[in-house]
Amino acid sequence: EGCNSSLKQVNYSILTTPGGLQLVGDTQYCTGETVQLTPSASNATSYQWAYDTNFNNLVEASKLTGSVLTYAAVQAESTTYYYRALNTNGCTSEIETVKVDVLQGVSNLDVTNTGAAVCQGESLQFVASATNASSYTFFDNNGQQVSSNNSLNVDTSKLGVGSYTYKARAFNTNGCSSDELEFDFTVKPVPNTPTLVGPVEYCAGETVTLSATSSGATQMRWYTDALLNNEVTTDLSGTKSETLSFVSTAVGSTTYYVVASNNEGCSSAAQDITVTIKPQVGTISVNGDGNSFCQGETVELIAGAANASTYTWYTDAAGTVPSSNITGTNNNTFRLTNTTSLAPGQYTLYVRGENVEGCNSSLKQVNYSILTTPTDLELIGDIEYCAGETVKIKAKANNAIRYEWFLDINQFNKIDQKWLVTSDGSQIEFTSEQIETFKIYCKAVSQNGCETNLEEVRITVKPKPTQIAITNNNNSFCNNESAVFEASAYNSDKFEWYKNQELTLVVEEELIGGFQKNRLSIDMSTLETGAYTYYLVATNDNGCKTDPIPLHFNVHATPKEASVSGDTFVCIGDNLIMEVSSVGATSFNWYYDSAKNFPISSIYILNNGNKIELPAEKEEKGHIYVEGVNESGCLTELISFPYSFNPAPNNL
Repeated sequence: EGCNSSLKQVNYSILTTPGGLQLVGDTQYCTGETVQLTPSASNATSYQWAYDTNFNNLVEASKLTGSVLTYAAVQAESTTYYYRALNTNGCTSEIETVKVDVLQGVSNLDVTNTGAAVCQGESLQFVASATNASSYTFFDNNGQQVSSNNSLNVDTSKLGVGSYTYKARAFNTNGCSSDELEFDFTVKPVPNTPTLVGPVEYCAGETVTLSATSSGATQMRWYTDALLNNEVTTDLSGTKSETLSFVSTAVGSTTYYVVASNNEGCSSAAQDITVTIKPQVGTISVNGDGNSFCQGETVELIAGAANASTYTWYTDAAGTVPSSNITGTNNNTFRLTNTTSLAPGQYTLYVRGENVEGCNSSLKQVNYSILTTPTDLELIGDIEYCAGETVKIKAKANNAIRYEWFLDINQFNKIDQKWLVTSDGSQIEFTSEQIETFKIYCKAVSQNGCETNLEEVRITVKPKPTQIAITNNNNSFCNNESAVFEASAYNSDKFEWYKNQELTLVVEEELIGGFQKNRLSIDMSTLETGAYTYYLVATNDNGCKTDPIPLHFNVHATPKEASVSGDTFVCIGDNLIMEVSSVGATSFNWYYDSAKNFPISSIYILNNGNKIELPAEKEEKGHIYVEGVNESGCLTELISFPYSFNPAPNNL
C-alpha cells in the first residue's frame, strides 16, 4: 500500500584473527634429546597444543613452557600434535599439525681399559660398547680418526712416554649418535735390556757370580727359564738385585734370564747367560708346592731331585732352623697331620737336596696355604613335631658362608630346595604330613670351600587328631531347651571346650562330660538370646592338638505362658468362644489332647490362632489344650482348660 517504516541502523564488527601461524624447531629427535617447537603468528597472544583436531585432549602442562612445546625424549615414538594461535578477541587461527618422531638414540657409551697404564711396547686394546649402537669411531690425541670398529688396538711402541687422551663416539642406523667420550691411558718407560758380565763355567762347589746392568732399571729379576716362571729369589745382592752369587750345585748347563724393571712396573726384554756346572744335586721339585689345604686335612709335600740321596727341610730361608714332621724315603716328605688348630694363612718351608759326594743344592722355597674350615657346627630346633606342623631347623657355625643339607649320610640326596628359607642355607622349614622318624644331615662350608663333617638331627613327626566332627553344630535352640553337643575325632585322646578363639575362656567343668570329655551339655535358659560360637580342640597323648574348631549355635526366646479367656460352659446350639494371648507368640496351636495328636480343625480357628469358635452340637465335657509359637518356632508350655456343652431347658 506504499507504507514504509523508518530506517533501522544495524551494526557488526570484524575482529582481528591471528595469521601467519608457523613453527620453529626440528621434528625428528633421538632419545635423550629435548624436543622443542616454538609457534609464532601475527596478532596472537597465546597458543594451544592438543592431540586431536577438536582440542579436547590438550597436551600436558608438563610438556609446555609458555607456548613452547618442550620435553625430554625418553622413548622412541611418533606423535602428532595439533596447534593454533589465539588472541584476546577470542579468535583462533587455522589448526596446524606437526608430527614429531623420536628415534631410538645411543646411550651408555663405555670404553674398556680407560685409565690404563702400560709399558712402552706392550699391546693395548680398548673396546667400546653402547646401548642401541651399530658403529663406533675412535679419535687420537690430535682428533684424527684411528678406528671405525668397536675396538682400538694401540701400538705403544710407536708412542712416546707420556699420557694420552683419546675419544670415542657411538652411532646407530637411525642417525643418532652419542656424545664424545674421552678416555685416558699412559705409556710408561721401559728399562734397557740388561748387560750380563761374569764367567760362564764353574766347577761344582765354586761360587757363581753374575752381574747385570741396565739404564733406567731399579730392580733386576733373575729366572732359570725362558718363560720366566721360575724366579730366582735367593743369592741376589745389590740395591737392585743386580748380582747373582751362589755356590754351584747342579750338574750341567744352566741358562739364567735377567729382566730389568723400574718403579713404573715396566720390564725389559730378558737377557740370558748360560752357566755350566759340573755334577751336583739337580733342581729340587716339590709335589704339593703352592697347594692349599683345609684345616683338619693332612699337608703332604714330597721333594725330589736328580742325584739327591737325602733331603733337609728348614723353616727359614737361611737353612738354619730344621723343620719337624719329616718322613718318607730319605726324608723327602714333609707331612703335617694335626692342622685343625693351625691358623689360616700361607706357610713357607725350604728344602735342600744332598748327594753322596757332599754336593748340596740351593735351598728350595716351598709354599702351602691353610684355609679356614668352619667350626662348632650346631643344629638348632625342635626334633618332635605334629603332622602338619612346620619343621624349623637352623644351622650355626663359625667361619661358614653357606650350609648344605642332605637326606642321607652319603650326601647323595639333597633336600628339596624349597625347604631353604635363607640364601646361605642356614635355615630350613618344611611341613610333613607323614608320620615317621627320619634324619637330616648338614655341613657348613667356608669361603674357601672347606667343609665340616656332617651333623645330623633326628626328626619325629607324630600323628595329629583328624576328622573332627561335632553334633548339633550350626543348630538353633529355644531358651527353654537343653542342648547336647558331642565331638568325635580320629587319633584323639581328649577334647577341650572354650568360649573364645584365643582359648582363654574355658567352658565350665560341670557342662562337660562323656568319654574323653567329648560331650558339652548346655541349659539354654542360662544364656541370653543370640548367636554363640564356642571352640573345640582335640588333643592326643603325643601332645598334638588341632586348631580351634568353631561350634556355632543360636539361642532364641520362648513366648511367655499363654492365658485364655471366655465362657467354658455353653448350651447346645451355641458356640464355645475362647481367646488366647501370650507375650512373644505370633500364632497358637489348639488340640483336644495333651499329646497333641488331635488338633482342632482350622475351620474353627480364627485370627491366626488367637481365637476359636467351636459349635456345641451335643452334650459333652472335656479339656482343650493350647500353646503359643513365635517366629523362631519356640513354644510355650501347653496349657488346658475344661469345657462343658449342656442341654438347654425345653417344654417351658
